[in-house]
Parts: sequence; C-alpha cells; structure tokens
Amino acid sequence: RSLMQVTGAEVVIADHAPTALLAARSLALPRAVIGSPFNAPPQRSPMPNMRDWEVVPESRLADSDRCVLEVINQVSPRGLPVVFAYLHAQHPALDAILNGLATSSARVLAYVSGKRPGQLEAWCSERMVFAFEPLDLERVLASCALCVCHGNVGTSLGVLSRGLPLLMLPWHLENMLLARRIAAVGAGRVIEQVAFTE
Repeated sequence: RSLMQVTGAEVVIADHAPTALLAARSLALPRAVIGSPFNAPPQRSPMPNMRDWEVVPESRLADSDRCVLEVINQVSPRGLPVVFAYLHAQHPALDAILNGLATSSARVLAYVSGKRPGQLEAWCSERMVFAFEPLDLERVLASCALCVCHGNVGTSLGVLSRGLPLLMLPWHLENMLLARRIAAVGAGRVIEQVAFTE
C-alpha cells in the first residue's frame, strides 16, 4: 500500500502477487492479473481443485476458501470497501434497493436524487449514510469498491473509467440498453425491471 501511495500508482498489473492485488483493492485502484492459469484461476467459489488427479471433497475446498477470507478480512483496512449508491427517488423499487443495501455487510454512501433529509431515516445507520447534495464523483469513486446505480451514462462511464464494477437497476430504455452492454462485457451486473419508463 505504501509503495502504491508513494508512487502515485493509477493501476496495478500483477503476476502472481495476491498481496499486491489486495493492497490495490484496499486503495480502490484498478487492477489486472497476468500469467498462467495457476496465477489466474477461474472466478468461482470455492476455488477449484488444481490437482484434478486427486479427489478433494467440496467441503474441504470451501473450508480452505473460508479460512483465507477470514485472514484477509482481519488484516484489511477498515472502512473499505465502500459501496456508493446513486439512486433516484422515483425508482419503483427504491425501498427494496435501500433495504438490500442496509442489510448488507458493506459500508454504504448513498445519494438519492429527489429525497430530502428526514425522508431516509429508516435506513440510516453507522454503516449507511446519505448525502443530500450532489457529490464529486471522482472523489467518491477514489474510495469505493462498487457502484450501485440506474445505468445512467455519466455515472456508469465514470465508474468504468476507474475500473470499478457496477450493479445496475435501470428503469429507462436508455439506461437498460447501456446496462445490458456493460453486463455483456463483464464490467457489471444488471437487475432488469419488467416494465420501465420511456
């Protein structure tokens, strides 16, 4: 972390350097992995048995993953990762979205366009805070690990330019089309509305 901060790193490319990747993630830096399949195993949980000629119970693989994750969580800097949510008050599923964020284990900074102080108290907590004025997106994204939004162009492109993932809940046709393209290239996931406004 210190080396990345001192050098002003803007992106980290690693060849079998899991600790460096974790440090970059804690600083919300875009990161990429290069190397052989040993260095970049499939993204699945639990991680597959690399010695496929040996029989390893799935439960043992899951236990190994769990132990590694516990260690990572113990040494990871507090306060990260942060989820930034940029939402609109008129979204038909707003309450469900806020409930999901509030009950997650993440720290959440949310801006809900169209909502005033006092209207979101039901979701306020030590882990979930709200802004009631538009935020400087660049500053916010510098310390977050995920953005939840409706797939609007400006926010989505800003998030993608930092190499951060998106969870998109579109409700206009324009948002839907962009969200689907972002999901198609693996840069985010989209939760589609059955009906959306033009």
